[in-house]
Amino acid sequence: MPNIVVSHLTKKYPKAVKETLSDSNFTIANGEFWAIIGPSGCGKSTFLRMLAGLEPISGGTISVDNKVINKLPPQQRKMAMVFQDYALYPHMNVYGNMAFNLKMKKKTKKEIETKIKKAANALGLNDLLNRKPAELSGGQRQRVALGRAMVRDPDFFLMDEPLSNLDAKLRVDMRSLIIKLHHQLKTTTIYVTHDQAEAMTMADRILLLNDGGIQQVGTPFELYNAPVNLFVAQFIGSPSMNILKGKLDSGKFSINQSDLDLSHILPDKLKNYQGSILIGFRPESIKNIQVEKETKNKKISNNLNLQGKLNFIEYLGGHSLLSLDMFGQTIIIQTEKNFSRNTDKNFQISIPNNKLFYFDPKSGKNLSLMEEK
Repeated sequence: MPNIVVSHLTKKYPKAVKETLSDSNFTIANGEFWAIIGPSGCGKSTFLRMLAGLEPISGGTISVDNKVINKLPPQQRKMAMVFQDYALYPHMNVYGNMAFNLKMKKKTKKEIETKIKKAANALGLNDLLNRKPAELSGGQRQRVALGRAMVRDPDFFLMDEPLSNLDAKLRVDMRSLIIKLHHQLKTTTIYVTHDQAEAMTMADRILLLNDGGIQQVGTPFELYNAPVNLFVAQFIGSPSMNILKGKLDSGKFSINQSDLDLSHILPDKLKNYQGSILIGFRPESIKNIQVEKETKNKKISNNLNLQGKLNFIEYLGGHSLLSLDMFGQTIIIQTEKNFSRNTDKNFQISIPNNKLFYFDPKSGKNLSLMEEK
């Protein structure tokens, strides 16, 4: 199966002030599962529609198997699209919906029956083939939409937020089903979602968009552990990454009239850094958390040790989220420990130095990833 190569892809609407997509470049390898994520209006669905041939391209090219497909009509692109709203024909039963495209392509009755039987077995639709969409649940309708795409034997599956209309449990179940099908079929899949949990758990690679531009392309591990900028760092992960804003001067971090000595934990490239800086850490990255006692707590070496006053606790079953007032800022901590909801408590936390991120406040770039001059 072919790769998809996107080169300098641009989309701008006639009356728009700026481009919806700007000079995008990347390659989707055969058999990969890609998730495209980003905030509303960033161009996720627009890109998918351009790939499917449903939206004209303003500039650049989309190539499949070294052939530019910019002007190729949708029906000739060997791509099957699964929509958010299912897009099923209400007057047809499940069998009719799945068979429709095959009949349009003049497939024989035997071919159609064989393909539908195979898809129905994989999706658990055998008992639903005679029902119409109005008689189905949301999860069942989405399985029909997947089956309709499967029977076409496409080179690519394009999925536009297919699970957003389902409740939380159904989304998890359907997520597992889609991944299982992907492993079985090994068909290249491009999956648009606003849900980062879907992207992180399902995708081989994630493309993160914002304001029409690509912020980062990489594996879920790379976007979580090595975000290239502040936007990626705060978009990936829930709750969002905590950020402390201050000034660094040869190892001393000044924040809201407090000075912290970071010389023992700073990366070598930041030992002599001078100027404003953002220090980030994830709520789940805390090495140690304890209530401050009258006796001084032992600080953990090679960690960033901080103190804060408890605002409130969100108990979520397997873990809790603690909101702390720290240097006049709200910091969120995730912990599996049980603490009583006493807002008068002070806490000491320790963050391992390898779990700290450093960002330039102007450009947002991850300073620890930048090459030394």
